[in-house]
Amino acid sequence: MDHEFSGFLEHGYRIDRELGHNRAGGRVTYLATDVQTDSPVVIKQFQFARSGSSWSDFDSHQREVQLLKTLKHPGIPRYLASFQMGDGFCLVQEYKNALPLSTVRSFSSEEVRQVAIAVLDILVYLQNLLPPVIHRDLKPENILMDDAGHVYLVDFGFAHVGEGEIGVSSVVKGTLGFMPPEQLFRRQLTEASDLYGLGMTLICLLTRTKSDQIGDLVDISYRVSFKHLVPRLNTRWVGWLEKMAEPRLGDRFPNALAAMEAVPKSPLRPPEAHFSASSLTFQVRPTNLTQPTQTRKSHQSHKSHQSHKSRQPRKTSQRHHPAQTLTQAVTITNPVAETRLEGQWELMPHPHDPTADRAQWITVEPAVLAGNQTTCQITVDTRKLMAGKTYHRTLQLHTNTLNQTYDLNLQIQTAAPKVRTMEVPYPVLGLLSLFLMLLGGSGGSLAAAINTTTVAAGAADFGAIAGLVLGLEGAAWVMRSAGWKSGALASTLVAGSLALGMVGYTLLGNSLGGTMLLAGVPVGTISGIIAAFALGLVTEELVNQGKSTEGAIALTLLTAIFSASLGLLLVVGVGHLLLTLLIGGSGLAMLVAIVRHQLQRATDLFSQRKAARYLIKP
Repeated sequence: MDHEFSGFLEHGYRIDRELGHNRAGGRVTYLATDVQTDSPVVIKQFQFARSGSSWSDFDSHQREVQLLKTLKHPGIPRYLASFQMGDGFCLVQEYKNALPLSTVRSFSSEEVRQVAIAVLDILVYLQNLLPPVIHRDLKPENILMDDAGHVYLVDFGFAHVGEGEIGVSSVVKGTLGFMPPEQLFRRQLTEASDLYGLGMTLICLLTRTKSDQIGDLVDISYRVSFKHLVPRLNTRWVGWLEKMAEPRLGDRFPNALAAMEAVPKSPLRPPEAHFSASSLTFQVRPTNLTQPTQTRKSHQSHKSHQSHKSRQPRKTSQRHHPAQTLTQAVTITNPVAETRLEGQWELMPHPHDPTADRAQWITVEPAVLAGNQTTCQITVDTRKLMAGKTYHRTLQLHTNTLNQTYDLNLQIQTAAPKVRTMEVPYPVLGLLSLFLMLLGGSGGSLAAAINTTTVAAGAADFGAIAGLVLGLEGAAWVMRSAGWKSGALASTLVAGSLALGMVGYTLLGNSLGGTMLLAGVPVGTISGIIAAFALGLVTEELVNQGKSTEGAIALTLLTAIFSASLGLLLVVGVGHLLLTLLIGGSGLAMLVAIVRHQLQRATDLFSQRKAARYLIKP
């Protein structure tokens, strides 16, 4: 072994190991050490004698030597020396601790980008020479890259100085799959010729295709097809690579400078945007604005209750539905390493949204994304929205991803309108009126059946009233225990009124007649219990629908007085003065209350419609 390399030592170089060889072409590359400087060098030996190469190969070696002497670029290993040995000639160059791109390994997107820009920079230098230099053999084996990302272009044995046609008799020099059609068919070479080989080299790196298999990606028209192998490759890079490897010379970039200026600024493999949710639903919770539940069920005094009502707004949009600011979060993540997700939110225009000079009611924080995991808060201000409506809006995220834009669909449901005055529940009051009318009529008929004398009749009526008081108050106690406070209060008020009537009856000196008194008590008690629960049920229903406690009790009492009196009058006859007065007074009071209620409701509805003109429509 030492004897084989002794000739190198005579020229001042010690062979360390072989780096590569091309036996058919008679070329062997060694890593050697300069004995004088003790620095590593690369020696490329052309073994003409052993391989039987022609003098054209010798001329090629000489041209490479002469060319390398003139090249000075950090991406081209420097020419150091050349010498002749018995079996050929040797070229000595600066050693770069780098591996060819053909070495089996994977390249990151950033590394592929570095290779593209670095080789283009070298080509710009070569094409700016006078005359320009065309490498003619750009392929992964002739491009080196070290661990620091520095890129070097080697092997200028096929380089052609100046543009022009290659002689017909000349042997086609280059590597199949990396030669542009004009080089393959010995036509005129231009500064665009080397771009084809660089484009094919980059495609090899991205698709992990070996150099000797690149032909599998080229069709009969010499057009390369690679997009199916890199489906996530940035479309801008796809277009740039296709233009680099365009078989038609006129459709390729004209030179390396133009290709470098057109290098996409976006990454080869763009980031992705993964959303934690593709749509969000915002729902305004309904709130009873006529009378809060806490107020109805608390033990506040009448004064504090009135104070609460006075603080309620009357003619603002807030009273049509709860004024709420709703917020939900959505997280956008980018799982692609070596990339950075960037984006900006935009609320898509809608014909019903406010103009630019009014505050936006949908906001996003942050509005600009700059990271691979960002949680965005979507806030919806419902103060200017119409009540009882469903809104559909779209937020669009503009990104540097392959899809570029993403839609986030928003659905906002506002609560049904709540006016301060509720609708009068006529069916409920009608049923109560009919029930009490029948109860009063049947109670009057039963009392009349047991009456024998005028004294006995008065005693029976007194007993029936006493029974009514007992039944009403007993039922009130049961309802109060069950939590029906409004209904119990209504029943107690009726019992108290009847009790006052009994006191007045006795003060007038009327005879009671003990036997008939006891006869009327059971009838009154049963009627009182039934009437009390009917009153309590209706009163609680009115309160639950939003009526104030005082209003609900007043309405049920007026209905009870009117209906019961009418039922009794039908039994005893139309000439009864007291019953006639009760029917007329209670009926008139009910009419006034209902008319006032309807007027107030009409006013509130008008105010609501007027305020809605300034609200955002769905």
